[in-house]
Amino acid sequence: MSLRPDPTGPKRTQSRGRTQSRAGALLAALAAAVLLAGAARSAPAQAAESRAAAPRVQAHRVQTHRVQTHRMQTQQAAMAPAAASQEGPSDLGDAAANGDAPGLDEIVVRIQPSPEVGGDTFTLGEVAEFDGFDVAGAAALAKLSLGRSPSPGRSMALSEPLVRSRLAGLGQSDRVRLVVPRNAQVTRASQTVAAAEIEELVRAQALKDAGGDSASVKQEVLTPLNDLLFPKGAVEWQVEPVGKHLVPGGDRSYQVVAHVDGKEVWRMPVRVRQKVYQTIVVAKRPIRRDQTIGSDDIATVRRPVNASQEAGYTGNPSAIVGMKAKRPIAQDEPISEAIVRVPAAVSEGGRVQVVFETNLLLMEAPGVALVAGQIGQFIPVRNLETGKVVYGVVQSDERVKVN
Repeated sequence: MSLRPDPTGPKRTQSRGRTQSRAGALLAALAAAVLLAGAARSAPAQAAESRAAAPRVQAHRVQTHRVQTHRMQTQQAAMAPAAASQEGPSDLGDAAANGDAPGLDEIVVRIQPSPEVGGDTFTLGEVAEFDGFDVAGAAALAKLSLGRSPSPGRSMALSEPLVRSRLAGLGQSDRVRLVVPRNAQVTRASQTVAAAEIEELVRAQALKDAGGDSASVKQEVLTPLNDLLFPKGAVEWQVEPVGKHLVPGGDRSYQVVAHVDGKEVWRMPVRVRQKVYQTIVVAKRPIRRDQTIGSDDIATVRRPVNASQEAGYTGNPSAIVGMKAKRPIAQDEPISEAIVRVPAAVSEGGRVQVVFETNLLLMEAPGVALVAGQIGQFIPVRNLETGKVVYGVVQSDERVKVN
């Protein structure tokens, strides 16, 4: 059998190849279209899914916040009894102790645990804080007087009954919620004045009155003094002597008065003992009565003059030398002009010349002095020629003028 080529073979093969190529292109185009359609559909789906998930996330956050809030409220409720036990009772019990916010017409008055006041009396505004919407009512409560303050530097209890008794007169107790801490105390502000400061004031005034200096005047405050507590303010002092002091030294009394901001807060008499040292004349040895005092009989020493107040003293030796002692003077005894006298120009029983003298006449006669006399002294004299007693003034030694 012979084989003969088919004249239509090559043409059929080429036609089949072209058909397969077109089918592959179609399949590729279809696949691309499917992919593009899938991508177009995925974007809206993802957006829709995100929008659907957002409420779920928000709901989760809200639920978490509610859980945290519930935990905080539980902790505060557990701590409330401890806080209430630290504060005193009030009108509304635990609610007031916890400091709940006031109502529209309510005023919360919270007393401070340890307030300090300055005046003789104190008000509610000085010891409390106010909370509420009624500003005018709180201002009126702040002016309410709670009574006298304690003494400077001292404290007193600030109890709830005390405050309520003052609030009762206002007629607004139903609008006031009072919170008073347990053991609250109000203290009066003060300043301390040392006893040494008061002593120094008295010493300075006594030294000025004595007219000396600290080297010649020694002082001792006899009145016991303590540190003082004065109210706050400017302190002024007055130191006035009590009575008159005629001689230096000895004991002196002074009235001491203190003022704070012009108001007297303290007064007290204070006694001071002074020793004034001066140079005085004393007897070096015993001196007899009527003895003429020489410079060898005396000495000058420095000693407290108050020790010789009764006898007196002098610091001038020339006023003593040449004088006669009126009485015996002991050794080391202070000598004053009061215990010496000027020596007599004529002695008792001594011979004198009696003189009578005018502008035209001069007469003299012998006589006898009946008493001792000093120059210028008026003494009796007996005229030896007539025997009569006449009176005259001692002119000089042995001369007595009778006219």
